[in-house]
Amino acid sequence: KDGRATTYSEPGACVLVAAPGGSQEESGLFTTDLIGSDGANIFGFFPPFQYLSDYMFNSIGFIGTSAAAPLVSGIAGILLQVNPALTARDVQQILLLSAQPFDLGDPDLTRNGAGLLTGHNTGFGVVDAGEAARLAQRWVNRPVLEIHSLPPQEIARSIPDDGLKLLISGDDVPSELASMRTLPGTGPFADEPMVGVPLRTVTDPANLASGSLVNFGALLEYNSSRVVEQLRQVGAAGASFAVVYNCAAPSGAPCSLSVGLPLNGTDYTPIPAVFIGRTNGLNLVELFRTNTTAQARLQLTTADYSFGVTNQLSLEHVRVRLKTDHPLRGDLRITLRSPSGTRSVLQRLNDDTAPGPVDWIYMSTRHFFEASEGEWTVSISDLAEGQTGSVTYCELILHGVSITDTDRDGLDDQWEVANMGGLQKGAADRVQEDAYSLVRKFVAGMDPKVPAHAFRLELVEWKSDVARLSWPRGLGVEELWSGADPALMSPGSTVESGTWESVAFVPLTDRARFFQVRRVP
Repeated sequence: KDGRATTYSEPGACVLVAAPGGSQEESGLFTTDLIGSDGANIFGFFPPFQYLSDYMFNSIGFIGTSAAAPLVSGIAGILLQVNPALTARDVQQILLLSAQPFDLGDPDLTRNGAGLLTGHNTGFGVVDAGEAARLAQRWVNRPVLEIHSLPPQEIARSIPDDGLKLLISGDDVPSELASMRTLPGTGPFADEPMVGVPLRTVTDPANLASGSLVNFGALLEYNSSRVVEQLRQVGAAGASFAVVYNCAAPSGAPCSLSVGLPLNGTDYTPIPAVFIGRTNGLNLVELFRTNTTAQARLQLTTADYSFGVTNQLSLEHVRVRLKTDHPLRGDLRITLRSPSGTRSVLQRLNDDTAPGPVDWIYMSTRHFFEASEGEWTVSISDLAEGQTGSVTYCELILHGVSITDTDRDGLDDQWEVANMGGLQKGAADRVQEDAYSLVRKFVAGMDPKVPAHAFRLELVEWKSDVARLSWPRGLGVEELWSGADPALMSPGSTVESGTWESVAFVPLTDRARFFQVRRVP
């Protein structure tokens, strides 16, 4: 809905791209059906709408990954029609390089080391068929894929049990509050060490002033119907993280919670959040009301495996093979951090009650076109109390193409020198007034000094009195000017551009009209 992943869509570091899949809450996709009463749509429509009997839509529309997959498959077919020489690997890379990340409000969306926006919810974004076809026309097939397996580490390491703690430091802090067990939310996570901050009790998040919680953590009483909204509000006020303590039942005792993760469903909240018991929460309210030295921080304890990579690759897929003897694999959080700082969440806390992972290979797409050289870290943590285990085997497997990359920017040094005279530019930089970064042109086999697409305005009739005007997006602010005389153009409104294409709808009532795009740096 509105470009955000549906409620049934599963996040993962292995997600490459996304496509519309319909919504259980609203409606399915409009799609073809068997003709008339032979199809799933058994409703008859009167003229002039009798053709609708042969389609599925709204409440009987196509929903799910079953709807998204054929959309991407169809686009792959278009790419092969445009360029029959493409391999499956080329098609994958065209799809990811031409995708559009629509949900810019997703807090998980980050730029990887190659400057590409990627997230666990929709990968590199929603597939753009038009841009993918344009890119396929100019694509130079990728060099042969290389697979480099780092020597596996078979030194057993215990996974610290119940590893995410809320730590309180300061003068006269009671011992029972110094370290508290927590249950994490499903949104942003405290994987990196935190700086201690005071906690501020918030009873009315809706009325917080902007910036009022900068350099503070927020302490909230649990409200199941409003917790997502409240976490967004304290995040907007600048809180570093949130601690949510259990609510009170009518009897005054702590609420009985029927769910294993009270903060489940907080995926799109902006800050890390953890849940604690009511007694600890009330004691924290009193402590931070009177103790000006007290500070709080979240700390994750992990079993880590580091791999020093000396191979210089333009990366593609990255895999981690892991063996454990843990009796409850759903307790584990497993992440991979690249030398560029991009973190892949390979597994998060879930309700899987099987043991392991006994022997499993996880895959991530989040490191596409990053530089490979440097230290990679696999971190394994246990986020629930009781069951314990160890990691017995960890292996890092890198897929990519060998390049000379002394500046570790993911671009081949020889390509940079030949095309730009040196190594001053980075993968995310642009040297032309177009939307293509250097890494896109490098991977696609383009000359970076030449615009990705020739500039031209395309005018098509949208309906009888409206036309759709489009052109390749450039840098800066774009304005559409128009007039009956090309020498006397009148300024129009600023155009809202997509990732690759700018679009404006213009009236067709006056057909003697000229258009011009002006760009303001």
